[in-house]
Amino acid sequence: MDPIPPSSPRRRRVYVRLLVIGSVLLLFVFFCSGLHFPFWNARGHLNSRLSDEMQLSLPPSAKVTHAVRVATNDPAEYYAIEMDVADVAPFMAQVRSVLPQARETDPTFAWTMGRTPDWWKPSALRQVQRLDGFHRDEQGGYIWYFSKSEPTIYFFWCRT
Repeated sequence: MDPIPPSSPRRRRVYVRLLVIGSVLLLFVFFCSGLHFPFWNARGHLNSRLSDEMQLSLPPSAKVTHAVRVATNDPAEYYAIEMDVADVAPFMAQVRSVLPQARETDPTFAWTMGRTPDWWKPSALRQVQRLDGFHRDEQGGYIWYFSKSEPTIYFFWCRT
């Protein structure tokens, strides 16, 4: 059998098929696999999201220590934020005031959007509180875990 010439239509079809299969696999990994992908500029990304959606900004003392995007059809993001303890209560009061239909929820109430990151430990906060809210168009929402006596805030964002 003769080898296929490099520029033959048959060889191009093989390359196109491989390209299509590879593209479908990449789309699955980045948008449907449930894998967690870290952010490059987590503080900037979170500050931009809060500014665009809630007209808020993080306090100057805030540092985003962990942040991941979940590869799903319905986008979701997990954040761990550290700030001065004195900034936690005023910041969460601001969050509560701008969230439409904000409600306190039992922090032990189980919810899931799939696997949570290993560092996601809101139950470790003393006197943890949970605040839930929805986007203005009700196409997704926010879950905040915080304690007025701890410097860590856990924030979950999703869109449906």
